Amino acid sequence: MILKNADDKSADVDVLEALHKEAEGDIQRRIAAELRNMRSGVKGEKDAAYLIDFDFGKSKNTAVIHDLRLELAGRVAQIDHLLFHRSLLVFVAESKHFHAGIKINEQGEFLQWNDFKKTYEGIPSPIEQNRRHVEVLYDVISQNMVMPSRLGITLEPKFASTVIVSKNARIDRSNGFDSREVIKADMLSKHVEQVLDYEMGLTLLAKLVDTKTLVDICEQLIALHRPARVDWRAKFFLRHKQAAALLAPCSSTLPATTEIQAFPG
Repeated sequence: MILKNADDKSADVDVLEALHKEAEGDIQRRIAAELRNMRSGVKGEKDAAYLIDFDFGKSKNTAVIHDLRLELAGRVAQIDHLLFHRSLLVFVAESKHFHAGIKINEQGEFLQWNDFKKTYEGIPSPIEQNRRHVEVLYDVISQNMVMPSRLGITLEPKFASTVIVSKNARIDRSNGFDSREVIKADMLSKHVEQVLDYEMGLTLLAKLVDTKTLVDICEQLIALHRPARVDWRAKFFLRHKQAAALLAPCSSTLPATTEIQAFPG
């Protein structure tokens, strides 16, 4: 069952496109890079969400939450996809769109192919990124949510970290590093089934809740969603047009040695 879809990011794209036309030089290049990354991320999330919804959209055992952003004590978890099973086994999935594939070396470092430079370049580990998301998610649930109990004992969820890449992406793996949690999007359903089969011992069976309770838990979590609000002008140090208009008449009367300091917003 799908309880939350991804937030609409079209407004952010529109703002960045407008700023790209307005900006110049290095700032314009930075905005272009931001646009590419945003569009790539949105595509990766949409592709993964389609397959997740196809496999789990009608399930009564697994609740699906897309695009969940949590804040706690200065920490943020931006979770692309969350699959919450009735056994309280929670799959935390980070989706990445690598159009040319990735390589994972023996140290667990991730490298992405650069088509322009014709070489691999290091990128932050999505496994470590997702691990931090899981830590924030665990603390949010522990501190802010009412979980069901059995025999006076509060039930706690168990987390399974998963990194999803495009079904067409190439993954070069090293035998010296366990990268089983990195899977292609079209293999997620099978991966979930395998992990559930492996984990479904007496401990998880004892935690099994009904569908209504599962929905109640997930709705508590969704209520804690805090969408990102970005002032793109401030981020790229672009003056608001109104402020620039107010400054313009005064600038010609200033002494030649006076500098006008750029300011965000």
